[in-house]
Amino acid sequence: MPATDAGRGGGPGGKTENGKPKVPLWQKPLLWVGAVVLAAAAAALTGWLEPLFTRLIGTASETGEPVTVIISSPEHTWGDVTLPPEVKLSPAELERLGRMNVPDQAAWLQDRGGIIAGNRRFLLTLKGNRQDPVRITGIRDASECSEPRRGTLLRLIPEAGGVVPSIELGISVGETGSGAWTTDARGEQHPFFPQRTITLARGEEEQLLVELWPSVQGQVCRPRLDMTVLEDGREHLQRIPAEGELVPVMRYEDDSVEPEYAAVYLGGRLCPEYVPAAPGWRFNTDFRQTCGLDRQRG
Repeated sequence: MPATDAGRGGGPGGKTENGKPKVPLWQKPLLWVGAVVLAAAAAALTGWLEPLFTRLIGTASETGEPVTVIISSPEHTWGDVTLPPEVKLSPAELERLGRMNVPDQAAWLQDRGGIIAGNRRFLLTLKGNRQDPVRITGIRDASECSEPRRGTLLRLIPEAGGVVPSIELGISVGETGSGAWTTDARGEQHPFFPQRTITLARGEEEQLLVELWPSVQGQVCRPRLDMTVLEDGREHLQRIPAEGELVPVMRYEDDSVEPEYAAVYLGGRLCPEYVPAAPGWRFNTDFRQTCGLDRQRG
């Protein structure tokens, strides 16, 4: 008579290979308890690891500095211009300069390596670049300064004066480590930080109109700023600008250094045409004589 599946231990009531009765899974409580414990542990581990992996992936995807910095081109300005010794001006070029409006004169000279004296303004855009908010707690001067290379000095403007306008954020360039400041309507200076803080979430922007004030006489400075950023409770120092350079800045030259220049000319708002400056020209009350107009009609 042929053997049935019941004799092979394959169906209900069957036996294992060692001859013992086979126990169904539902009759094994310890196995069920173990499975439940393992499932709970796996769920808990997943719940713990998921935000960790999400944070690690988010952190890994963050590149660059904690704050993205965008610097606009400095506002056009004009004033006295210092040219290096290797840049010479021919009589024809001086005549051509005299026919331009004054701002164009300064721009033309700057394109030839000239440094325009006075303050420079630019728009600074700060943008958060981290998953968690970052906080800016300070901006300080870190400029590199040296003596100007005095070749030709062109006087375009009378001595500066008047009330200092209200400034959103000012930097005294040439005073390494000096902090940012602001001015009120009366022109009085006040520290920008810590009275004001800047907190940036990811993608959030803050724009500041920055004015660079060359503060050391007889120095030409290439502006650099150090910005302190608080990130995850740690201070991070970020250099502005990270690449490239802002235009050099310097104060107006004192009359006492004019003998150090190979040539000094008066033009711009001082004289209708560029003429060589005579020693002590600023103390001459005869405008026509100072600008050589009496000789032109004599």
